[in-house]
Amino acid sequence: MTAYEKWELCAPDIKSVILLGLTSTYFWNTCRRHVWSYQRLYHGQWSGEKIICVGEHIKPFDHPPGLFSEHEARHLFSNEFYRARLGLEKGQNADLHSFASTFDEEPKDWRLTYMLDLSEVYGMDWYDLVYSVLGNNHRPSDFADMCKPRLSDFYPENQSWILRNLTTLEYIRSEAIALKPEYIRGPFIDYLGFGHVVLSRICWSSNSLSSVEDDVSTMRGIWAGHRFDITTVEKHKQSIRNYEEWEDISEEIAQEVARIWESVFGEHWREKLDFDGVF
Repeated sequence: MTAYEKWELCAPDIKSVILLGLTSTYFWNTCRRHVWSYQRLYHGQWSGEKIICVGEHIKPFDHPPGLFSEHEARHLFSNEFYRARLGLEKGQNADLHSFASTFDEEPKDWRLTYMLDLSEVYGMDWYDLVYSVLGNNHRPSDFADMCKPRLSDFYPENQSWILRNLTTLEYIRSEAIALKPEYIRGPFIDYLGFGHVVLSRICWSSNSLSSVEDDVSTMRGIWAGHRFDITTVEKHKQSIRNYEEWEDISEEIAQEVARIWESVFGEHWREKLDFDGVF
């Protein structure tokens, strides 16, 4: 169970928490911590989860090693419920792509304004409601910052960020893959970033055909089904256990990504990406 799911089971009504906090300075100082924690749980909802990008042409029981146990695989791909849901005939087994298509849930939007829309009740946005009732003199001075935070409030841009493979104990530095240093904004990197790195190694298909004319196997990704997170270098150092040996593979990844992009867009792919925004 993810941290977000655990919170959902015991979370207070966050609207009520905010309204209670607005009654006095004492309550606001207490409630603001809960508001902040509530918002943080909407970030990194896939952090630490097994991630895989599954191709359409995949055979039943074809999945990366370690993604499922033998018992789990039999249950998922031979389950009568999923057979019926997918319209399969008796004796047919589901494949990973078909199984994944039965789920349509998307990550929750992290912005509190989307979580706390009172317009249906009061005829206006909840944020505007507070301003109209309390005005500037009676609301907390940090009310706007707390309820409408910037991404930089959660992801400081003055710190170095890394992508970590929690399964293999490997990490990639942002400066190693960014086209230019000025494109780095905390964990967010313009044009070519951590997301591209992950996607280049988590694809999985029974079909080996690919548009990438290179020795890099993007269709049988060596990271498919692995767990990841993105954190600062400082937090990484603080979280390392004594027996763990992490490896910096930034240069290896940078070279691999360059080969993939060059095989598709030619040797001047960096210029195309930088000036044309082809991706």
